[in-house]
Amino acid sequence: MKETGFLLSGLFAVIGVVTLLLTRIIQLVVPMLGRVAFQAAMKGSFNPRDYYIDFTGLQFAAGGLILFGIIVCYILYKQDN
Repeated sequence: MKETGFLLSGLFAVIGVVTLLLTRIIQLVVPMLGRVAFQAAMKGSFNPRDYYIDFTGLQFAAGGLILFGIIVCYILYKQDN
């Protein structure tokens, strides 16, 4: 049963890392896509802040998942040894 817990807590950590990576990629790419859309429309003025997506809450939750996964993995590893 400890192996299952160890695997699932490791999976939590991996999901947290993937979530952080995806949110960061989205934060970098969306302003570029906004610039392309602005250039195609040729209207108004371009401001990258208009295309910024705030993922602060999601990134804190992902950090919590990583921390939780690592702590549970450590606890289960120590109990096994």
